[in-house]
Amino acid sequence: IEDKEVMPPHFFSLSSLQILANKLYKMSPDQVLDACQSLYDKGHQSYPRTDSDRVTEEEAKEFPRILDRISRLVPYAQYFPTPIQTVLGNKRYVDPSRVSDHYAIIPTDQVPDLNSLSEHERLIYDLVVRSVIAAHYDAAIIRHTTILTYIADQFSFSTKGKQIVHEGWKAVMQTEDPDEKQENEQLLPEVHIGEEGIASSCEV
Repeated sequence: IEDKEVMPPHFFSLSSLQILANKLYKMSPDQVLDACQSLYDKGHQSYPRTDSDRVTEEEAKEFPRILDRISRLVPYAQYFPTPIQTVLGNKRYVDPSRVSDHYAIIPTDQVPDLNSLSEHERLIYDLVVRSVIAAHYDAAIIRHTTILTYIADQFSFSTKGKQIVHEGWKAVMQTEDPDEKQENEQLLPEVHIGEEGIASSCEV
């Protein structure tokens, strides 16, 4: 058994947003850029063509006001108040030396009527909003474990997977395609040494 802390992801650069949107929603890079550009033109999101995934102190100081407005949107109200009040001083998110011409893609204080957005705009805006909310949550704690199952004295099976000990930011943001289940990453139930179960079938 090994417990690992998983920190919230960095903010989005254009390329990292394109990669995740393709993974989750099968959106093409051009579709992501078009949605970002439209959200930028409408004043809801920052400049999209950036290779930075950090912001400067100036943007970070605006987050409390931006998040206060986002908290009034129905899909996000459940995540407030956030456990962490500010990311100022946290170089994982606020690091001017890692900001090139433009800082990471973040929402602005001009919060949209979500019903007025196109499907692609809604999906992209949702990812960007959640990335900033997630940064104000603590680390998730994932337990990587192996379960050994014995059937009578004849067979033993080894099951490797993980358990979420503390959800943290993972309660806010999805970064994995739920359809892509890897055997070594499957979620395991809570079991105890010596616990007995019923084998529905067993074949060699």
